[in-house]
Amino acid sequence: MTDKQWLVVHWDEKIMADTTNKTDGKSKVHRLAVVVTGIEVEKILGIVQIPSGTGKALANAMHQLEINMHHLPKALQYRQAS
Repeated sequence: MTDKQWLVVHWDEKIMADTTNKTDGKSKVHRLAVVVTGIEVEKILGIVQIPSGTGKALANAMHQLEINMHHLPKALQYRQAS
């Protein structure tokens, strides 16, 4: 019997208004939200700004959040905006 539980990593990338840019009210930025869920567990690992919605930018952001995809999750879920 193991005391480790299975976790699922969820991530979602959105283009949002840049609330940090006070000079340009129409400025947009890419943001990536990463959440881990499990039995009685739901934790936001981070919400970071990324330079674009490319796979490389997403991978770099996941690395920035120090998410080890080989040891942490049992499943991955990515919601792609339509």
